[in-house]
Amino acid sequence: MTKIQTGIFTATIFVSAFLLFLVQPMFAKMMLPVLGGTAAVWTTCMLFFQATLLAGYGYAHGLTKIARLPVQIGVHVSLVVLAFLSLPLISPHLDASPEYPALWLLGFAVVTIGLPFLVLSASAPLLQSWFSQTGHPNAHNPYFLYAASNIGSMLALLSYPFGIEGILGLTEQRHLWSVGFGGLVIGLAVTAALTLKQRQPESPAHTHSPETDQGNPWSKRLFWMICAALPSSLMLGLTSFVSTDIAPISLFWVVPLALYLLTFIIVFGFGRHIPLKPVALLALMGSVLGFAVFVSSAVYGFPLSFYASIALHVLVFFFTAWFFHGQLALSKPSAAHLTDFYLWMSVGGMLGGVFNALIAPVLFNSTLEYPLVFLVCTFLIYKYLKHRGWTPVFFNKEAVSVMVFVIFVGLARDFAFSNMGDIIHQDRSFYGNIAIRQSDDEKTKRMVHVLSHGSTHHGAQVMKPEAEQNVPRGYYYREGLFGEVMKGYVLGSPDPANLGMIGLGTGALSTYARAGDHLTFYEIDPLVVSIAQNPEYFTYWQQAKGEKNIVLGDARLQLASAPDGYYDVLVVDAFSSDAIPVHLLTQEALALFLQKTKPTGAIAIHISNRYLDLEKVIANYTLPAGYASYCAGRDQSKSSKNDFKYPHILCLIGREDSLPENIRTNPAWKKTIPDPSFRSWTDDFSNVFSVFHR
Repeated sequence: MTKIQTGIFTATIFVSAFLLFLVQPMFAKMMLPVLGGTAAVWTTCMLFFQATLLAGYGYAHGLTKIARLPVQIGVHVSLVVLAFLSLPLISPHLDASPEYPALWLLGFAVVTIGLPFLVLSASAPLLQSWFSQTGHPNAHNPYFLYAASNIGSMLALLSYPFGIEGILGLTEQRHLWSVGFGGLVIGLAVTAALTLKQRQPESPAHTHSPETDQGNPWSKRLFWMICAALPSSLMLGLTSFVSTDIAPISLFWVVPLALYLLTFIIVFGFGRHIPLKPVALLALMGSVLGFAVFVSSAVYGFPLSFYASIALHVLVFFFTAWFFHGQLALSKPSAAHLTDFYLWMSVGGMLGGVFNALIAPVLFNSTLEYPLVFLVCTFLIYKYLKHRGWTPVFFNKEAVSVMVFVIFVGLARDFAFSNMGDIIHQDRSFYGNIAIRQSDDEKTKRMVHVLSHGSTHHGAQVMKPEAEQNVPRGYYYREGLFGEVMKGYVLGSPDPANLGMIGLGTGALSTYARAGDHLTFYEIDPLVVSIAQNPEYFTYWQQAKGEKNIVLGDARLQLASAPDGYYDVLVVDAFSSDAIPVHLLTQEALALFLQKTKPTGAIAIHISNRYLDLEKVIANYTLPAGYASYCAGRDQSKSSKNDFKYPHILCLIGREDSLPENIRTNPAWKKTIPDPSFRSWTDDFSNVFSVFHR
C-alpha cells in the first residue's frame, strides 16, 4: 500500500506541475500577435505566472493554517472543479489594441487563466502537506515530491517546443490542455480520498515542541527571498537577451526556465550528495570568463560567436542558479513549516520578475539589469567561497575591484564606446531597446546616425554633408533590392503611387515618395515614431515629399480599415531587434496584405535574419492563381561598408504578369519553390524551430 500511496501522490503532483508549466509557453504564444510579437510578452507573462504562483502558495499556506484537513480537501477540490468548468482558455482578439500593453496583458491573464493557474500552483504544496499527515514512512520528509513536481514542470517545458508546438495548433493545444486538467481533477479526488483514509491525528511531521521548533524567523525568510529572487531575475534577463536577438518564441523561453527547474530537481532530489562549494567555484570562474568575453567583444572588438556566447551565458546561469537554489534546499524547514517555506520562496521569485518587468524599464534606458544582477550574484558567491576558505588564489580583493571596474567599462559600451560610434540617444519601451549612435568617419568626412534595436542595426542616415541627407542608407539604398522594387512599382510610373510601409525605423523608405504620392507608415512603437520625426536624429521623414502619415498600432489591426486594393506596394519591414513578428508572416496576414494591394501591385517582405531561414515560410504560402513569390539577397557588407549599405534579403509577392521589367530580367530574383514537408504558418500554427539555419 505504501508504494501505491507514493505512486498516486507522485503522479498527481507530476500532472499538476506538467499542466502548470505547459500552459506558460502556450499562453504567451497566444498573446504575441496582439502585442506586436515583442520579447517583452514573455517577461510580462512570467511576472503574472510568478505573482499567481505566490498567490497560490499563499492560499495553500493560509488554508493549512486555518482549516482542518477535511476542510482543506473540500475547499481545494471544489476550486479545482470550478477552474475546470471555466475551460477551455479563450484566445485574445487581434483588435485588442491595448494602450498600456503590460497592464492589459496582466489583466487579460487574470481573467482568462487566473483561476486554473492559481489552483495548479497551490496543488503541489497542499499535496505535500497532506502527504506529511498520512502514515507513510516518509511523511516527515515530503520534499522528494517537490523534485517530482519539478521533473513534471521541466518535461512540460521541453515537450512544448520540441514536440507539441510542431504538431498541434493553438486551438488543439488549448483543448488538449483542458482534457489534461480533467485528468487532474480525477487524480486529485483519488489522492484526497486516500489522504482522508490514512490520515494520522498526530503525524510525526506535525508534532513538535515549542522549545525545539519556533517557526521560521524573519532573517531566514529574507534569506529565502534573496536566494529565490536572484536566479529568477537572471533567468528573465537571459531569456530577453536570447529571444530579442533571434525571435520571441517558446524555444528560447523554455530552455532557461527548464534549466532553472533542473537546479531545483538537483538540489531537492540529490542535493545532499553533491557539495555546493565546487558548484560555487564553477559559477564564479564562469562569471569571470563571461565578463572577460563581454568586455572584449563590447570594447575591443573580439567577439565570440553568437552560439558560443549563448552557451557561456547558459552555463554560468545554470551553475549560479544551482548554487542559490542549493542554499534554499540546505535551509529548508521541517514539514510543519513547508507551506511557509514555499510561500517566501515564491515571494522572492516574484520580486525577481517585478524587478525585470516593471522596475528595471523605469530605472534603466537599456537592459542593464541583467549584468547588474550577475554582478551581485558573483559578489555573493565570492563571499561564500572566501568564508569557507575556497577562494581561488587569483581572486583576491584587488581582483574583485578590477573585475567590478572592468564590468562597468564594458557596460559603458551603451554610453560611450562602440565600433559603430558614440551613443547620442538611448531609450526603451515595451517593444524593445533603441539606441542612436553617431559615427564620424575622417576618411569620408561623413557624420552618420545609426539606429539600433537591441543588437541589430535598423537604419542609418548621413547627417553631414547635408547634401547626402536624402540618400537612403542601411537596407534601403537605391542600388539595393528595395531600390529595385521602388523603381519598378513607383519610380517607373508617371502616375501617383500609394505606398504602405509596415515598420517605420528611420523613415528611410520615405525618400522614394514623390510629389503626389501617398505614403502611410504603420508603426506599433510610439518611441520609434518620436525618434524618426526628430530632425536631431533623422531627417528622412521631415524631407519626404508627397502626402505622408503615420498610423500608430499593430499593422494587422490598422490595415483592416484601409481601402481594399489601395496600395501599389506594401512593404513588410517590421522587426524586434533581428526578429520579425510571427503574426506578420502567417497565411492570414498575407491574405490581408493581398486584399489591401492593387492587382498590379506587390507585397515586399524583408526577411533578413542571422539565424532563421524565413524564405521557407514565403515559399509555402498559398497564393491566388497567377501570383508567385520571388526572393533575392544582396550582400554589400564588404564593398560598401563605409557607405552604410547593409546586406539584406527581400521577397516579392505579386502577379507574375505584372512583374516590372527590371525585376523580371534580374537573375538575382529567384522564384521560390514550395517544400511539401514544410507546414505552412497560420495564426493557429507556427514553428520557428523548423526554420533555423542548419
